[in-house]
Amino acid sequence: MRDTKSYTDSTNNCVKSEEEDVLMPTSDVTPNGLAKASCIKEKGVVLGGDILIIRANKQLAFGEFLSRYIRYKEQDVLRYVSGTTVFHLYSSSISKLKIALPELEEQQKIAHCLSSLDEVIGLESHKLDALKNLKKGLMQQLFPQEVA
Repeated sequence: MRDTKSYTDSTNNCVKSEEEDVLMPTSDVTPNGLAKASCIKEKGVVLGGDILIIRANKQLAFGEFLSRYIRYKEQDVLRYVSGTTVFHLYSSSISKLKIALPELEEQQKIAHCLSSLDEVIGLESHKLDALKNLKKGLMQQLFPQEVA
């Protein structure tokens, strides 16, 4: 996803992103919400609070690959979640997660391939929505509602 969800005018004393930062929420009302890693591609984006920022060694890990890997290994991540009403994930806990990384070039190829597939899926989803709307319109024309 490449959309900006919110903006701020204040940048004083803010934590700003680096390219390829992996971001994860540190608290949520459902534990599954905590295993949702994403990769930010831009430097200098103001990051909100309550976010776990993973800045991996760029010689070893490609952020987009790492975020997808973490999402794929959701069940492993959930082992480190604590809490009962509000669930938390701490950096000290997530640092225990074992991650198998292929060579950097291979990570980049895998991440780019998956991104391309995401784009195709998005385009096909839009086409499907348009066809569903067309069908709905045709059904309304074919079977008009009777007025009592």
